[in-house]
Amino acid sequence: MNLEYPILVIFHVLGAAIWIGALVSFVLGTLPAATRTGDLSQLKSTGKIVLGRVGFAALVVQALTGIRLAGNWINWSTIFKEPNGHLILTKIVLLVVLFGLGGFLFHRTLPRLEPDKLGGFVGMTWLVLILSLVVLVLGVGVRVPGFLGS
Repeated sequence: MNLEYPILVIFHVLGAAIWIGALVSFVLGTLPAATRTGDLSQLKSTGKIVLGRVGFAALVVQALTGIRLAGNWINWSTIFKEPNGHLILTKIVLLVVLFGLGGFLFHRTLPRLEPDKLGGFVGMTWLVLILSLVVLVLGVGVRVPGFLGS
């Protein structure tokens, strides 16, 4: 029995669970508390974990396992002709956007964050969460026929 596929699926789903779970916790717990109190210390330290170390590692795991898993269902040289090729390409584009937004929030916004700029940070973090959920839904669409009408 080839264990590569189930191991890849486990790590792919685990990466998604960690990334999205941490974002949900951050958006629904840490951000509202910081907005209410104006104290950014907890937000910055938690943000370094969610958008940095743990989040980045979870996204890398998702990207690497996702590319390998996609190779089980499509031929990369004909991806534009594949039935789910558009879903996989959209996931890849959104992952690149998420890496960019996450990196920007982590490296540029978070270290310089002041109370008067919190609204923009909150909005961008919500955008990252929403895009992450779209990637999740697209992933389900790749594996569940008819889920997205394809």
